[in-house]
Amino acid sequence: MIYLDNASTTFPKPESVYRAIYDSMIQYGANPGRSWHAMAKRISNELFEARKSVAKLFSIPDPNRVVFSFNATEAIKMVYGGLLNAGDHVIVTSMEHKAMLRPLQEMERLGIYHTVVHCSPAGELDLSALSKAIQKGTKLIGLTGISNVTGTVMPIAEVGRICRDHGLLFMVDASQAGGVLDIDVGAMNIDLLVASGHKSLFGMQGTGVVYISPRARVRPYVGHVSEEEIDSWLFYERYEIGTLNAPGILGMKAGVDFILLETTQKIRAHEQMLTRLMLEGLRDVGNVVLYGPLSAEKQLGIVTLNIMGKPPMGVAELLDERYGIGVRPGLHCATYAHETIGTGELGGVRFSMGYFNTIDDIEAAVSAVKSIAGA
Repeated sequence: MIYLDNASTTFPKPESVYRAIYDSMIQYGANPGRSWHAMAKRISNELFEARKSVAKLFSIPDPNRVVFSFNATEAIKMVYGGLLNAGDHVIVTSMEHKAMLRPLQEMERLGIYHTVVHCSPAGELDLSALSKAIQKGTKLIGLTGISNVTGTVMPIAEVGRICRDHGLLFMVDASQAGGVLDIDVGAMNIDLLVASGHKSLFGMQGTGVVYISPRARVRPYVGHVSEEEIDSWLFYERYEIGTLNAPGILGMKAGVDFILLETTQKIRAHEQMLTRLMLEGLRDVGNVVLYGPLSAEKQLGIVTLNIMGKPPMGVAELLDERYGIGVRPGLHCATYAHETIGTGELGGVRFSMGYFNTIDDIEAAVSAVKSIAGA
C-alpha cells in the first residue's frame, strides 16, 4: 500500500523505534518508579533519558518539566482542568482539533468561557482578529502548530509574542508540527506544549507529551493528597498518574532521537517538496477542489481535496481498493475547521505525507485522483 495517512499516525516508523520497544519489553520490562531492583531502576533511567530527548527537540531548559501522557487529548484536558478557574477566558482558533475545543465547551458550565477566532477559508489566522478577541479575563490562548485538515502552518512565534505582550499564557498543540517545524519554547514564548507521540514524533499509539513552564500553574490531579507531600515529589510525578506506557515512551524517544539526527530542517524540506509536487500536479485538474493556502511554504504535509460529484468516503474507498492508496476521508475530528474551509457537511479527502513517502508515491496519488475525476 501507498500510505498517505500520516496525519492520523505515521507509518512506517524508523527501525530504531521498533527495536527500542522490543528491547525494553524483553530486556528490562519492569514497572518504572515502583520498585528498587535493577530492572526497575534501568527503565526509570531510560524514561528520564526520554524526557531529555524531548526537551532537546523543543529547546526545553529543564527535562523535569517534560510530562508523559497517553495522548494529546488527555494532555490538553490535564492542562485545562488544572489551569482554568471560574471566570477565566480562553481563545482558540477555528482550525483546532476537537481535543482543544470540546473540553472548553464542557467547561462552560463551570463558568469558564472561550472565544473561537475564525480563520480564513484557507485556514490562515488573522493576528489582528486574535488580538481583538482578548478580554479582561483572558488567561490562555491555544493554537495548533499545523492544521490537521489543511496543513496550514500557523504563526506560532507571532502569537507567542502577542501572549507575552498581554501577560497571557500560550499553549501549542504540536501534534502535527512537532519534529517537522523548528519549535523553541523559550524563543516562541510557549508556556504549555502538548503533542501526541504517534504522529510526527514517530512513536506508537498510547503516548503523548506535555511541557509545563514555570509560568503555568497547573494543579496536579492526585486526589486527596496534602500539598506538603505533593511538593516532595519530582515535578513530572505530580501529573503522571498510574503506570506509564514505558515501552511506548521509549519507542517515542527513539523516534525523537531519529528526528534529532536527521534534523527538523531536513524533514520539513522533504515534506515540503512532496506537498509542492502534489499541489502542482492537481492545481489545474477539472472537478478537483483543493483546500488550504495552496503554497508549500504555507501548507505542509497535508493536501485535502474533493472531487466534484463524488462523496469523500467513496473516493477514499476507490483509492484503497483500486489503487492501493491509503487516505482519510471525512471531518478529521475538526468540524469547525471544515466549516471554516467550506466542507462542513461531508468533509474532504485528506492526503498526508510523511518523511518516508517518495516522489513515486505522490505521482501515483496524483494519477489516481486524475483518473477518478475523469481528467
